Amino acid sequence: MRPFKPKLLDRLVQGDNPVCITASRTLRPRAMPQTVATTFVFLAIVRIRVEKWSGVPHNQILLEAASGAGLVGSESLEGEGAKMKLSSCTMIYLDYVTLEEAIRRIAKTGFHGVDVWGDSPHLDVLVDHGDRKDLCALVRDLGMEWVGLSVNGGALARQYNFSSSKKWVRDQSLQYYKKCLDVCAEMGIPRINVISGHMMFGTDYEQAWAWNREAIAAIADYAAPLNVTPCLHTLTPSESRVMVTLDDTLRMLREVGRPNVRLQIDTADQNITDPNMSDSVRKVAEYLDYVHFSDNDGLGLGLTHNIPGHGTVNWKRFVSELRDNGYDGCLTAQLYAAGPIDPDAWQEECFAYIKAIMVECGVWEGQ
Repeated sequence: MRPFKPKLLDRLVQGDNPVCITASRTLRPRAMPQTVATTFVFLAIVRIRVEKWSGVPHNQILLEAASGAGLVGSESLEGEGAKMKLSSCTMIYLDYVTLEEAIRRIAKTGFHGVDVWGDSPHLDVLVDHGDRKDLCALVRDLGMEWVGLSVNGGALARQYNFSSSKKWVRDQSLQYYKKCLDVCAEMGIPRINVISGHMMFGTDYEQAWAWNREAIAAIADYAAPLNVTPCLHTLTPSESRVMVTLDDTLRMLREVGRPNVRLQIDTADQNITDPNMSDSVRKVAEYLDYVHFSDNDGLGLGLTHNIPGHGTVNWKRFVSELRDNGYDGCLTAQLYAAGPIDPDAWQEECFAYIKAIMVECGVWEGQ
């Protein structure tokens, strides 16, 4: 059973009075075959005496209420929350090893899945080098799965920019994204991220926004028959002034108006532009399809894609909020440093740290 989302609650708190919670949920009795279309709806109004700041998770309160009313079995109270898998982006290995070796090292560390960097020297989406089937076989043989393709962009790829005043640059950028989508469909990669690029001198904000909206709509329309999900992804102010905050991505999502477009959280950006991580998760939970994570100082200085625990992100709070809002997708490490590092050491520390957090939060899926 997926956790109840806080938005399903109507909560009334008056001083030290008990909390009054009203909740509704459509349930199917356990004995009813899945092929039967009939569903049962219950409305439970529960008065629970708790302290105003007790911190009891809404989903736990509701499950206990439903269990007490005989609507779900007591065994539903444990072990049926959202689970998440842990994956890694090959970006950390760009300067060190081939894509094949990066995949092997990601598997050796213990990650469940691979997020592939969508450009040379890793997965070259512009030129087919005849290695794509072999890459898929390698991932499969290692017991992993593709979880996403990270497009090249931002500070690493100024040539791909939907905010450019040059139409040929915007057209080139759209063609790159279409190539990414084609390769995803060919290799069974379920999603890509979509970023806005940097605005040029002489271009006003609304014009840059309109160009991005047009491009994202075209990406969504191209992606739909391919069954690949485009996820809107913020950038830091040093890389873009268009889609910077999660509020920007929510606005773009509404204006593009395509049902296959979803949102992505990247803590490298959100810790700088949306540092209230709890509210960041809540505001986008309905549309959230994917998460990239890394740590930083929250200021945008120095390492912005550092190992978790080396910055200011409260990881237990972040993972708990994802859980309580029903997120059951991948948590994908996207670590990177411009200077020399030991990428294997970074990966191992990252994996151990986040796995421990996931286990503590009850969302770890794996051994």
